[in-house]
Amino acid sequence: MRHGETGEIRSGTDTATAGTLGIDSPSEKTKIVYCKDDNRKGDSPHTKFTFLGYEFRARRVRNERQGNVFVGFTPAVSPKAQKRIRYTIRSWRLGVRTPMTLDAIAKMVNPMVRGWINYYGRYHRSALGPIFHQLDVQLAKWAMRKYKRRHRRLLHTLRWLTQIARTRAILAHWEWRLNAV
Repeated sequence: MRHGETGEIRSGTDTATAGTLGIDSPSEKTKIVYCKDDNRKGDSPHTKFTFLGYEFRARRVRNERQGNVFVGFTPAVSPKAQKRIRYTIRSWRLGVRTPMTLDAIAKMVNPMVRGWINYYGRYHRSALGPIFHQLDVQLAKWAMRKYKRRHRRLLHTLRWLTQIARTRAILAHWEWRLNAV
């Protein structure tokens, strides 16, 4: 490809695709992205894109074999997907489910959490950490309402839940954390 051909290719592909396959490709959503990493140092207005809940962009990555850290163009859970997951966690309203036991909450929550882990945890697992921390905070709010000793002590309750997670990992994200270490 020669310099300056990208615009011609883009417009040619849009019309060819729309004409032969009947697929409409909106020009404001279609863009050519520069996959910037350690080997590609150039600049471009578009250096990231979102596809199927993943955001592809330059991130620090560790080489498994050699152990060195470099910048690679890799996928991770997108900010929009993170927002949707957090909304789902809030919609469970764990804080007001005080009649439920921890086992009952695990039975309710685990199928969804396992799905997130299997789908989004495939690449860049650490991006799920803040999401699961929010789930732990929601569980701590549940424990603070359910148990009198935990009332108004969020950090103590989070530590207590961490101890439970180490001894009895009944929640999927607790098990995931233990296996990740």
